[in-house]
Order: sequence, then structure tokens, then C-alpha cells
Amino acid sequence: MDPLILVNFENPCPDVIPGGMVCADTALAGVLTVAREGIWLDARCAAALADMLEAARDEGVDGWILSSGYRDHDYQRRLYERKLEQDPHYADDPYAHPVAVMPPYVSEHATGLAVDLTIQGYESLEEDFAATVQGIWLLRHCAAYGFILRYPADKESVTGVVYEPWHFRYVGSPEVAGYIMENGLCLEEYLAQLPE
Repeated sequence: MDPLILVNFENPCPDVIPGGMVCADTALAGVLTVAREGIWLDARCAAALADMLEAARDEGVDGWILSSGYRDHDYQRRLYERKLEQDPHYADDPYAHPVAVMPPYVSEHATGLAVDLTIQGYESLEEDFAATVQGIWLLRHCAAYGFILRYPADKESVTGVVYEPWHFRYVGSPEVAGYIMENGLCLEEYLAQLPE
């Protein structure tokens, strides 16, 4: 997959299993704990993530848990259907009422380029993770490794997704990631600026 692929409500993910993936259990052994066995990531994303978390560890910031990586469309469908059971109108208008769980084909987890990172005590993915030492470190340093905070608090009406301080997206280039983060953009806004 192109690291700059846009997957959202208007741009569904192709119905393919991404190539070039690695299992986090082995690829990231020693830099984080996996929440469950068998989490897969794009190999480029996994390598950058390992570099980033090793740098964090060198600065005394550790204790990472990989909560989620690649999810196939069937897995995402099950998550979404659980939400629909609770609220049949869930995601009817995500730009007015942002969602926490995307429908199948519109979750960028299907690319293998997105990671949900957390720490012990925040496994249920809570907003106050942003105020932890780890959350602060990620926000400050993620761009240097080609990652962006994918769903910022002030971009919910653009992304259709609630603020997720644990969800980081690999975009492939520290220069691109730096531009996005330094200018307070979300991926939709950055891509909209590019010449056609």
C-alpha cells in the first residue's frame, strides 16, 4: 500500500490483503508488548515503529502496548456491528457525530499502516492517554519516524472520527509527517493541498 493512501468514509480501502506485512510478536519483540498474539503490520511501519520506540526507551519512556494493527474487513465488520446493536443510527452522520469504530472498508487499520499504542492502565483506549508521559512523547516525536496523529481533537468534523490520541498512522516520510504535524493538519487536509 502507498503510505499516503487515504482511507475514510469517502475513500474505501481496496478489498485486498496488503502485502509486505510482518507479525508484531517477532518484529517488535523487545520494544513493546502486544495486546494479543498475531497482530500484523506493514513491514515499513513496523520498522519505523521499532526505531521510534527504541528512541523513546533510550529517553526513559517505555511500557508500550500495541493494542491494534492490521484488521481485515470481516474483523472490522464485527466491531462495527456491535456498535450498531447498541445504536442503529451509529455513523449515520459521522461529520456531525464522529465515531470511534469505523465501518468495514473505511478503517485505515485495513492498510496495515495504522497502530493503536497504549500503556498499562489505558488498554481501553482513553483520551487521557494524551496526558501520559508516553502520549506526550509520541506527539512530540512521531513525525521524526514518519508517523502522524491521525485523528486530532480539532479535526473531528473533517475526519468523522473522534479524537484518538493513541492512533498513529505511518505516512512513510518524516518530511511529510513533519509538515502535517507542524501545520496542525489531518491527512485529508494535507492530501487536499497536493497538486492533482
